[in-house]
Formats: sequence, structure tokens, C-alpha cells
Amino acid sequence: MFGSKYTRQDLRNAAHKVKSQLGTRYNQSREVLGRLDDGVQTVKRVHTFVAPLINHTREGRILNNNLTKATNSYDTIRDRVINGDRAIQSTAHVIGGLQKMGVHIGL
Repeated sequence: MFGSKYTRQDLRNAAHKVKSQLGTRYNQSREVLGRLDDGVQTVKRVHTFVAPLINHTREGRILNNNLTKATNSYDTIRDRVINGDRAIQSTAHVIGGLQKMGVHIGL
């Protein structure tokens, strides 16, 4: 049924295309997230200078409090993304090393 319709080479080609697309999308996502992070880091630096100035009003204190909460949440998410990226890079490094040694694991 499935084996008779597609050859092994067809499946390898399809897997290679998927792997290539995933790599491309991964790199594009890293670039976009890097730019976003640069913007957030700039806002955080500006906030550290502006916070004492706007903290003298009730609205300013509320704004500072909300910005601090948002910054903490962002940092938590950022740390998780960085840890995930490190895990992916380590896994890719191990797989690449195995493939260089001639051990093919189907990836």
C-alpha cells in the first residue's frame, strides 16, 4: 500500500525538503526574535532612566509597576527560549558529529 506507491528515494527527498524548510524557518525566527529582543532591551534601558521621573504620580507608579511586571514576564519567556535554543544547538551538534562518524540515525 504505502510502500508500493512511494519509493525510498521519494521519502528521503521529502524528508530532506522538510528538514531544509525547518532549518530556514528556524533561522528566520531567530533573526526576527533577535530584533524584537533588541527593541525590548532598548525600552528597558529607557525605562530605567524615566521610571524615577514618572514615579511621582499615581498613574506613573501604576505604569512603572505594569512595565516591571511585563519586563519580568518577558525575561522569563526569553530565558526559556534561550534554553530551548541551546538544547537545539547541542542536539544538532551531536547529530552532526554522529553523521561525520558515519552513524546515520535517520535525520
